[in-house]
Amino acid sequence: MLPGTVLFRLLSPGQLQVAVGTITALGLAVVLLAPRLRGKARPVSTGCAGLASGFSAAAAGAGGPALTVYAVATSWPQPEFVATGQLSFITQGATALAVKGLPSVPGAWLGVAVPAVLCGLLAGQLAARRIDGARARRAAVGIAGLAALVTVVKGLLS
Repeated sequence: MLPGTVLFRLLSPGQLQVAVGTITALGLAVVLLAPRLRGKARPVSTGCAGLASGFSAAAAGAGGPALTVYAVATSWPQPEFVATGQLSFITQGATALAVKGLPSVPGAWLGVAVPAVLCGLLAGQLAARRIDGARARRAAVGIAGLAALVTVVKGLLS
């Protein structure tokens, strides 16, 4: 989080978004198109994935796609990925608030965002009971790819 926050303050948000989105998209493409490059989880690769996720969360607000790349690259079981991802996102959010401070957004936005997040969590819990791990993984990869694309486009437009 700290290196990403430093770069966030030094560079334009648009440049960071393009860089993070592009790197994430390339990472997804590599692990999907070159399965022989996949491997077992090791402390160093796990640390690098955490570093990439925290950096991209601080720099461009998109930490999840980096974890998704790692999950595919290491064949991380989907239920474990979900549980660990949630813990990671809570940690990243709390750290971002501690380092960057509260966002300057209208209170009405937060009044809409918080209930929307809670509804999304509830919907996800209900859907998880009906969706197997393989489908959930494909959805996570699709969402990560879409997030990478949106991050690049948002960066280009800013």
